[in-house]
Amino acid sequence: MTAQPRRSARERWSRTLLLAAALFAAAPSQAADRALQDLYRDHWTTRDGLPHNSINAIAQTPEGYLWFATWEGLVRYNGQSFTQFDRRQIPVLQDGALRALHVDARGRLVAGGARGSLVRQDGEGGWEPLPSAPVMVTMIHGGPDGGLWVGTETAGVVHLPAAGAAQVLEPPADDPVGSSFDIAVDARGRHWSAHAGGLRRVDGDGLRRADVSGLPDGPITALANDGTRLVAGSARGVYVADGAAESLVFKALDPALDTVSISRLLPDGAGGLWIGTLTDGLMRWTANGLERLGVGPDRPSSRIVSLFVDREDNLWVGTNSGLYRFTDAPFSSIVRQHGLPDDYVRSVLARDDGSVLIGTAQGLASSRADGTVTRLGAGTTLADASVLSLADAGGGRVWVGTYDDGAMLWDGERVVSRLDTANGLPANEVRALVADGDALWLGTSRGLARWSDGAMQQWTEAQGLPTNFVIALHRDARGRLWVGTGFGAVIVENARLRPIDLRANEDAEYAFGFLEDRQRGAMWIASDRGLLRFDADGRPTGAVGLAAGLPYEKVFGLLLDPQDQLWASGNRGILRIDMGRVNAVADGKALPLDVERFTEADGMASAQCNGGSQPVVALDRGGRRWFATSVGATHVDPADLQRHTRHAPPVVIESVIADGRALPLSSQAEVVLPAGARRLELRYAGLGFVLPERLRYRHRLDGFDSDWVERGSETFVEYTRLPPGRYAFLVEAAHPRGAWGQSRARVVIEVPPLWWQRTLVVWSFAIAAVLGAGLLLRWRLHRLAANERHLAQLVDERTLEIEQQKARLRHQAEEFARQAREDALTGISNRRAFDEALSREFARAKRNDAPLSIAIVDLDHFKQVNDRFSHAVGDVVLKRVAARLKADSRGFDVVARWGGEEFALLLPETTLEAALATGERLRQGVMAIDFSDIDPTLGITASFGVAEAAGADTHHRLLLQADEALYRAKANGRNRVEG
Repeated sequence: MTAQPRRSARERWSRTLLLAAALFAAAPSQAADRALQDLYRDHWTTRDGLPHNSINAIAQTPEGYLWFATWEGLVRYNGQSFTQFDRRQIPVLQDGALRALHVDARGRLVAGGARGSLVRQDGEGGWEPLPSAPVMVTMIHGGPDGGLWVGTETAGVVHLPAAGAAQVLEPPADDPVGSSFDIAVDARGRHWSAHAGGLRRVDGDGLRRADVSGLPDGPITALANDGTRLVAGSARGVYVADGAAESLVFKALDPALDTVSISRLLPDGAGGLWIGTLTDGLMRWTANGLERLGVGPDRPSSRIVSLFVDREDNLWVGTNSGLYRFTDAPFSSIVRQHGLPDDYVRSVLARDDGSVLIGTAQGLASSRADGTVTRLGAGTTLADASVLSLADAGGGRVWVGTYDDGAMLWDGERVVSRLDTANGLPANEVRALVADGDALWLGTSRGLARWSDGAMQQWTEAQGLPTNFVIALHRDARGRLWVGTGFGAVIVENARLRPIDLRANEDAEYAFGFLEDRQRGAMWIASDRGLLRFDADGRPTGAVGLAAGLPYEKVFGLLLDPQDQLWASGNRGILRIDMGRVNAVADGKALPLDVERFTEADGMASAQCNGGSQPVVALDRGGRRWFATSVGATHVDPADLQRHTRHAPPVVIESVIADGRALPLSSQAEVVLPAGARRLELRYAGLGFVLPERLRYRHRLDGFDSDWVERGSETFVEYTRLPPGRYAFLVEAAHPRGAWGQSRARVVIEVPPLWWQRTLVVWSFAIAAVLGAGLLLRWRLHRLAANERHLAQLVDERTLEIEQQKARLRHQAEEFARQAREDALTGISNRRAFDEALSREFARAKRNDAPLSIAIVDLDHFKQVNDRFSHAVGDVVLKRVAARLKADSRGFDVVARWGGEEFALLLPETTLEAALATGERLRQGVMAIDFSDIDPTLGITASFGVAEAAGADTHHRLLLQADEALYRAKANGRNRVEG
C-alpha cells in the first residue's frame, strides 16, 4: 500500500525535471560548467565606497557602466571605483532613496525613488524629471515602444506611454492587491504584475484577476520571462507556466523550493535559474538539481534584494549587506570542501593517467580530470601524513616524502615500502625526491641521500653540501643531479659534489627549484633573488630579478609550457612571462619584461604559493597548469585566460578637468577649455568587470603627441600649458596579451588663445623683440663670456662639495641602519631585530597553522670567564659562540644576541621535537669550540630553553615559556636542553 504513492512521487518529480529542463534551455554562458560554490566572488560594502549596503536594483547602460540603486542615492561603477549621485548631482530627484532602475529603449537610465520620484538621463549628461508615482516606486519595466510600467508600494501600477499622459492602473475596490514586486511580459505580449495579493493581469483599464492556476495563495514576489515561459516566485517556492497558452497553468519547479520564500528570479542563460531568497541567500536551479550557496562569511546575506547579469556574464547580487559579484574566473582552487585532506598544499604531481596528486599538510589526494577528488591512503601510515614531496616511480607507483615519517612508496592501494632514519636516511623530513632508475635520491633537512640495492648513501656538509637543508632536486639530461639547499647549490656527478656559485647572481642563497631548458642548453634556478640562469656546466650566464621588472624576487617553482611561456610561483602570486623575453633580459638587453601576475582577483583562493618542497608546479595532460598554495591547489587553463581577455571592454572618458574645475562633456564629445588654462587632466576607464585590475591603457593627443603613449594601468593623464589650438584626445584599453584597437574613446579639446596669443599681437611682439635683440646682442655676448668663465669655476667647486657631502651622508645612513639591527660585538642580530622577526613569524605561524619554535641560550658560569681571564677574553668567547650558533643553524633561522651572555634562536617551520634536537646539536657545537689559543683549560657550555608556538597565544607568552624552560635547564645542572 505504501509503494505506489512513492512511485507516483518519483514520476511527478521526473516530469517536473523534464519540464524545467525544457523551460530553461538557452545558450550556455561562461559559468555554465561551474558549480555555484566554485564561482569566484567579490564583495563590496560602504567601506569600499558604496553609500549604503542595501543594493535595491542594478542596471547597465549601453556604454558599459553599472548602476546601483541604494537608500542613499544612485551609484555608478566603472570596474575600479564607485561614483555617487544624490540630490546634489540630480536636483530633480524628490528623494535620494532609490528602489528601482531601468534602461529604456534608447539606452537612457531611469531611476525610481521613495517619494514616487522618477528621473531619466537626458542624453547630454544631465537628468530630466518624469511624471511622479503617487507613492514609493518599487520596480520599473519598459517595452520596445519606449513606454514604462512602474510598480508602486500600494498604488497599483503606473503606465507612462512613450507619448501621452501617465495613467495609474488600480485594482477594483474589492481587490486589495498590496505592493507591486515585479512586472513581466509573457510570450503573448500580456503584462503581469506580482503583488502581495498574488498575480494580476495588467491591461489598459487596471489590474485584473486572470485565468491562472497552480500558484499558491499569498504573495507573488518575483516574475521572470525565459523565452516562451513565465516563471513566478512566491513565499512558497518557484512555479513555471507556458506563457504562450491562453490560460496559464503553473507547476512547481522543484519540490525542494516549496518552503523557500523567493525575492528575485533571473534566468542564467544556460538553461537554469538564479534564485534570490528572503531568508536562505542565493540559489541556482539547473537540470541537475538545486544548488544552495548558503549564508556565512564571504557569502551574500540571507536576504537577496536584486540580481543582474552584465554583458561579460558576471552575476551581480544585491543584498542588505552589500554588493556581490560571481564570475567564472580563469583560476580555480581545489580546497578542503572539494575533498582535500587539508587546505595547506605543499606539492602537486601530474600523472600519465591525467590525474594530479596533491600533497597536503594532513594527507595525500588525487584530482582526476573529471574534477573528482579522492583522499588516498585510508587505513595506512599515509592517511594523515604531512606530505612535502612527490616523485613518480613508474608502474602506477609514487614516492611520497613527508615532514616526519620519511619516504613511502605508494602503489595506489597500500604503502609497499618505507625509508626513514632506521634505513640510514639523514632525517625523516624529506623535501625533495628524484627517481633514478631503480635508485632514489632524497633531499632531507639534514642532508642528501641515495637509496639503491637496499643501501643508503649520504652527503652532508662534510662531503661538500653548502648546508644540510636540501629543498630541491633535479636530474638533468646528462644524468647529473642538481641539488638546491638553503645556502647554495651543487651538481652531483659520479658521487662527487661540485658547487654552483649562486651569489654571483644577485647574491642569492636559496635554490628553491630547477628548470632545465634543453632547447637553449640552460638551467634556471628559482631563488630568493629571482630567476638565475646557468649553462649546462653550472656557470652563471644571467639573472632576472627586481631590477629587471620581476614583481617579486622570492620564486619557488618554475614551469616552461609548450607555448614557450614561463610560469613562476611565489608568495605574492603566479607569474607568466614569455621565455624568449626572459632570456633576452638575462642577456642584458634593455627590454620590458612584460610580466603577467595572477592573484586572488583572478580566482585563486590564495595568492600565497608554497615552496621549499617539490614539485610545487605541474602541467597535466589536459594542459592545465597546477600550483601548490597555502589555500588549496590552484590550476588554470590558458584557454580560460584567453577567453576572459579576448576582447577589450569599452573605454569611456569620465572627466575633463581644467585647472581643478570639471568641464561638462557634450554629446558631441567636444570640450572648450578656458583661455589660459595651465593644467589639463583627463580621466578615463575601461568598463570591464572581469579582471579590471589587469587592463592596460594607451593614449594620444593628436596635435601634441607624435605617437601613442602607453600608461600601464594608469587611468588619468595630465598636460600642462598646451598651446592654443584644436586637439583630439584618444584612449584605448587592452588586456595584457590583447591587441590594441579593439576599443577607443575620443574627445575634441579646443584651447582658445589669450589676447596676447593672437596672431597680430604675436607678430608685433616678434618684430619688436628682433629689434631689441639686435641692440643688446653685442653687449650681451661680452657679458656672457665673462660670466661663463666665472660660473664654470663655481660649478666645479660646488659639485665637489656636494659629492663629498653625499658620500658622508650615505656612509652615516648605512652605518646607522646596520647598528640599529645588529649586535655591535658579535655581528649577529640584536634583540630589536629578533623581536621584529619573532612577531612576524608568530603571526604567520598562527595564520597558516604552521609550526614555530624558539630557544633562549645562556652561557654557563660566564662570569667566571670574565673574572678569571678578563672582559676582553669574555668578548672573544661571545664572538666565537655567536659564530658557531650562526654556522650550525639553517639559513632562514634567526640567531640573535639577547643580551649579556644570552642568545636567542627563532626556528620557523620547526616543531618542539625538532627544536629540541636542534638545541642538542647546537649545545654540542658550543662545547666543541676550541679556546686553546687563549688557555688550554678554557671551555664553554650552554643551557637551552626551548618552547613551541602551538602552546602560546602571544609571542610574549612564547618567550616566557622558553625562559621558564631555560630556568629548568639551569636548575637541573646546566649544559642541557629543556623544553
